[in-house]
Amino acid sequence: MSRVAKEPGATLAVDGYFGKESIKALQMLLVKENISTGPVDGRLGCRTKKGVQQLLAAAGYEVGGRLGCCSKTTKALQQWVRDRGGDPGPVDGRWGRKTSAALQAVLNKLLTVEPQLVKGETAGSGSPLVIAEGVPLAAQVVSLKELAP
Repeated sequence: MSRVAKEPGATLAVDGYFGKESIKALQMLLVKENISTGPVDGRLGCRTKKGVQQLLAAAGYEVGGRLGCCSKTTKALQQWVRDRGGDPGPVDGRWGRKTSAALQAVLNKLLTVEPQLVKGETAGSGSPLVIAEGVPLAAQVVSLKELAP
């Protein structure tokens, strides 16, 4: 049984409606990547939008304009989703239900860990990183750098 970082045993509904829970998952991914989003509150505010731009720019995508509108950032996000196995529809910079659903699916994939996996690495504090019950899952999410295609 896999788990999602936002809540044990929970996954995002892949329904194309990118609401509060989807935004929280996106914020958690940004936090995991050491990108400041402000509070993980499910609001797509300026800091979250800038965080998405930072994530995309760090991955080599061209960003610009506002997220959610016809912009380079939305087009970059669509390509980022596609590069991670999602199908956002046309990579055209227009955010619709298909883009939302594909991003939800990718977030589920990236924020999901398999409980039987055990990493021998250390987590920031120098303690072993172990995928286990009772450990905050946000601390167990594999870095995007490890999942990059």
